[in-house]
Parts: sequence; C-alpha cells; structure tokens
Amino acid sequence: MVTPACVALPSAAVMLTFDADVATSGHHQVRGGGMKTVASVRIGSVARIAPIVSWLIGMAASGLLVLRLISDGTFDTAALIYAGLLPLVYAVVGLALGIAGAWLYNLVAGWVGGIEIELED
Repeated sequence: MVTPACVALPSAAVMLTFDADVATSGHHQVRGGGMKTVASVRIGSVARIAPIVSWLIGMAASGLLVLRLISDGTFDTAALIYAGLLPLVYAVVGLALGIAGAWLYNLVAGWVGGIEIELED
C-alpha cells in the first residue's frame, strides 16, 4: 500500500511516498520500510525529561542573567535569590508544558496520525 504525504519545508513542498518495502524522496531510496510512526508518547516519560531539559535551560539563563547584572553593577541579594530560583521556575513550567504537550500530541495523533520517523537497524 502506497501512502502519499506532503512535507512542508521552508523553501518548498516535497511529495514523499511511503511503501512497506520502499520509501522514496526525490532520487533517494530507503529499502526495508524503515519508516515508523510515533502513534503516541507516554506522558510519564515526557514528565521525566521535560523538567530536566528546562532546568538546564534555566541554569543557562540564570548564568547569563548573573553575568549581565555583574557587568551592570546591579548584582545584589535580591538578584542572587532570583537567579537561584530561575532554574526551579523553568523546571516547573517545563514539567507543566511537557505534560500538556504530550497530552495534546496524543490527542491530535489519534485524529490525524503521528509523526513519521525513519529508524535504522
């Protein structure tokens, strides 16, 4: 069974054809049906990863904030407390948005199908 799919790229649209045996994209062929669909994501696994990634981003943002405040000469106790709490806030917000995003992905993937990815053996 051949299923056409259109993938929107910034500069053009590419028509991809997926078959159980051959997937083609222009001149490139992938044999063995390596395309798999992410039908749903486990909310628990997203809830484990999202806050850690968000905390790391918060740490980087906090470091940049501290450098900025030191260079301006406005670094004080309140700024230190804010910079210390910033990664925690990022982690909590990341957890909430990760759970909401996973739930929304599962809902939409149930309607229109999931994201197709290619896996190598």
